[in-house]
Amino acid sequence: VVKTIKALKRLLRTDVDDLIDQVEKFSDLAEDLRQASWRLTNEELSFLERVMRLKSELSSEAVYIQSVEDIHQLQHEMLSTVLEQTWNLKESMRIHEELLNLAFAEEETVTNRMKVLEEELKTLAEKKEAFRVSNKDEISIM
Repeated sequence: VVKTIKALKRLLRTDVDDLIDQVEKFSDLAEDLRQASWRLTNEELSFLERVMRLKSELSSEAVYIQSVEDIHQLQHEMLSTVLEQTWNLKESMRIHEELLNLAFAEEETVTNRMKVLEEELKTLAEKKEAFRVSNKDEISIM
């Protein structure tokens, strides 16, 4: 009986979450103590009464508490996943924006180079025409 009471007290000194996780062990110890109730003192009987009340509360509420904790954990994981996906999406959009800016800058550079080359081509066409006219004049003189 003394070992059972000490084991129960040890469990009761733990964190509430630990007690909820060990509800079966607590219930078994409480039942062991109840079965030996005919040997208990008045103080031990009072302790047994409180333990049995706690056992019935824990037995009925432990499943509910555990499911709420599981839902809370699931919600936390889902929120973390959504936040991570949002961050990844923002990072992807930032990279695409940089790539678009680079593409626009390259397009502008190519457009400017095309204008320069068109001007050079126009100048060369004018020189060609001038040479052609000059050659035509020289040929007609000969």
